[in-house]
Amino acid sequence: MGSLPCAELLEILKSAYKCPSFSGVCSNVCYKPELGYMPRGYTGAFGNLADIELILILAEPGNPPESQNEKYNDSLAPNELIAKVASGVEGAIRNHKDSKFHENIADILIECWPGLELENQLKRTWITESVLCAAYKSTAPISTEIELECAHRYLLRHLQCLNKNKSRFVAVLGGKAKRRIQRLPIQEFGNLTFQYYPAPGKPYGNFKKAKLAWTNLGSEFNQWKNRVNR
Repeated sequence: MGSLPCAELLEILKSAYKCPSFSGVCSNVCYKPELGYMPRGYTGAFGNLADIELILILAEPGNPPESQNEKYNDSLAPNELIAKVASGVEGAIRNHKDSKFHENIADILIECWPGLELENQLKRTWITESVLCAAYKSTAPISTEIELECAHRYLLRHLQCLNKNKSRFVAVLGGKAKRRIQRLPIQEFGNLTFQYYPAPGKPYGNFKKAKLAWTNLGSEFNQWKNRVNR
């Protein structure tokens, strides 16, 4: 499977390496690629823009564990760094035995795309974060200024791009992602249907009832898909 997102989303992501905001409003954000701290957390869209029907929006990447094998070298070209991020997240979803978070993402994809292998699920799905850098501590607050800066540089432009040529279903996962999305002019995106669901991470994602939330997400997405594809 190709490890680069489609050309349109890729072009927007390139400027994240190294993002100009690290010299401005995001100057206090941890940027240590050699330790895994850099813009990341996205995967999918491994085909053409027209293939994408589902968008999953998360809050922000968690802190990379000390045992993380995937480190980053910011001397690499943007395309190489983007490929490393996207393939790393894809691998975490595929091999999710030690991560309830990635297990839940895998379950969401199965509910939305029953019968498809992960390769084809991710061809049709774009998974991204509402803020591309980790908080100083996992789940810690991120300032409104940084949230808005990152959203306008990347997320908003992705949504503008995805709104252009067809209808798409946007599942916003968790309260932080919902709050950030609702600050954006989403009423302008007539081709995007936004729905809100619990976060796949802690604490909700560890509860048994989380499985019901992913079943509901999959059911609502497939009902939507059947309507728009009539």
